Amino acid sequence: MMMTKYLTAMNEANSSISFYFAAICVPIGIVTNIVAAALFLTDHHLNKTNIGFLYGLLSLLETLSLLLDFFLIQFLPNLNQMYSLQLQSDWLCKTTTYLVRVITQSSFWLQAYISLDRYIHMRYPHRFKKLHKRKNILKIYKLIILFLCLINVENLFYYLKVSSIRLDNNNSTALSIETATEAKLAETMALSPIGSAVVLGSSDSTNDSASSIIIVVMSCTADTHLLFVSDMIEATSRTWFPIIAITILNVFTVKLLLKSKAKMRVSSSKRHSEYTVT
Repeated sequence: MMMTKYLTAMNEANSSISFYFAAICVPIGIVTNIVAAALFLTDHHLNKTNIGFLYGLLSLLETLSLLLDFFLIQFLPNLNQMYSLQLQSDWLCKTTTYLVRVITQSSFWLQAYISLDRYIHMRYPHRFKKLHKRKNILKIYKLIILFLCLINVENLFYYLKVSSIRLDNNNSTALSIETATEAKLAETMALSPIGSAVVLGSSDSTNDSASSIIIVVMSCTADTHLLFVSDMIEATSRTWFPIIAITILNVFTVKLLLKSKAKMRVSSSKRHSEYTVT
């Protein structure tokens, strides 16, 4: 009983943190990304460079990702779970889950591509010039988006699950409410990270011997094996691969910078020595 109360309190605290984070931090992120996108894409000197164009595109993707996070995952569903777009219909359950994952993953892959572009530009400054053309950059990124759309197709097999729980109690109303909270918590914890549960309504029916409460729970979920596969793909595509790729490429880029700086120092030292002798 005490554990149930503790888990319920932790669940409510987590929802509160997510709500206030979305209400305060996400709008700041949206505004700053819009400003960054406007700066990179409208400034003539920045926009004519590939890095300026790529960072402008990244800012637009981050803005879209934050907007989806704000309206579909954190703020509105935590404000009132009836506002969860994923729970409005089976079709919205599938499409919103699919779009959220593709768009959020594409942002991380673009960061990895920026790191790759910087490394190639420094390592082979006079080679692969076709890769530095803007139309070819867009073609490559379109292929990345297509790849992400294909590997996330399993999210289109999510479905809107509606279940009801009837709880009978012969003791007291307080015990019924506590048991209902436990059932709701169990349902919520069993869902995928994107899914959420909502109590559409409850009804009490009382007779001479017993009372009962009925809870209707809705969730955007999938088969257990499919949930495991989709979560593994999400973790790999959104976190593991981009972070590993960015880290490795940045290490190599820093090494090239240090090597180039060392060569410049040696060259400068030689010129200074020749000038002194002369």
